[in-house]
Amino acid sequence: MKKYKKWKIEELNYIEKNFKKIKDKDLVSAFNKKFSDNITIDMLRRQRRKIGAVKKRGRFTDDYSYVIEETKDEKHIRTDCVI
Repeated sequence: MKKYKKWKIEELNYIEKNFKKIKDKDLVSAFNKKFSDNITIDMLRRQRRKIGAVKKRGRFTDDYSYVIEETKDEKHIRTDCVI
């Protein structure tokens, strides 16, 4: 029987905060160092998709991405630096 990882809120927040900035491969390495864990790329991608953190299609570029978030009453423009 497989043992499944129980994700902590702090870990999910880390993924959500950083998924746009770096590739999944690099995010897994940083995640494993920060939380002293041993997750795989597939585990990270599965959780990222479950929390609704979906990446754009296409190649990863080294520029600034502008994301427009709309709420019911107001609009927010957020810039995320991609490294």
